[in-house]
Amino acid sequence: MAYFNFLLDEKNARDIVNSIPYAAYLDIRLQQTINGEIIFHLPFAEKNIGNPVIRALHGGILASFLECSAALMIIGTVSHDHLPKCVNQTTEYLSSAKDVDTFAKVKMNRVGRRVIHTMTSCWQEEGKILVNAHARFFVGGSSI
Repeated sequence: MAYFNFLLDEKNARDIVNSIPYAAYLDIRLQQTINGEIIFHLPFAEKNIGNPVIRALHGGILASFLECSAALMIIGTVSHDHLPKCVNQTTEYLSSAKDVDTFAKVKMNRVGRRVIHTMTSCWQEEGKILVNAHARFFVGGSSI
């Protein structure tokens, strides 16, 4: 489990989210639990609806939320000179997401000098996992 190496207050959280413009557009929020664990929060917004008939969130929004969450976790926990670049992401959609707030947790499985592998899961109010994503981020010095 990865933890930020500083106390996450509102200003720090906003600065981290604003470092990725799309994360700011999605209005992703960071919450730190009492034991220091980081939870990512995607507040419900009407613009995120993909299927208006069943009021389900768009799958692309969920995949982007998971990618941004993983990148934000890397920014907050790993020392680097530039933003992490997502090399690839595999997203597993387990069930549809309702029109309520969505939460995510990131686990960094392997942290290397150049590549970081993450596993991110998201859920809604009932705690059942909706989407899993495995991603690799390039954090090395030279570009790919």
